[in-house]
Amino acid sequence: MDVMLSDLEEAVEQLLYNTCNHETEIVADVLQQHQRRPRGAKPIGDVLPAVLARLNIRSKEANKNRDRS
Repeated sequence: MDVMLSDLEEAVEQLLYNTCNHETEIVADVLQQHQRRPRGAKPIGDVLPAVLARLNIRSKEANKNRDRS
């Protein structure tokens, strides 16, 4: 972990001042978005389509429609 931290510090030192400020804004935005995300259990119907899409698994209905074209 210490090696990774020192590598990151060296990389930050090489960034231009404007780039460093821009990256800071981006990281702050991502962290704020992450904090606003709802926590806790989610209904399986809300989660499953995203999981299947990420795994590139199509539903039977989508496969039938694809076969017709």
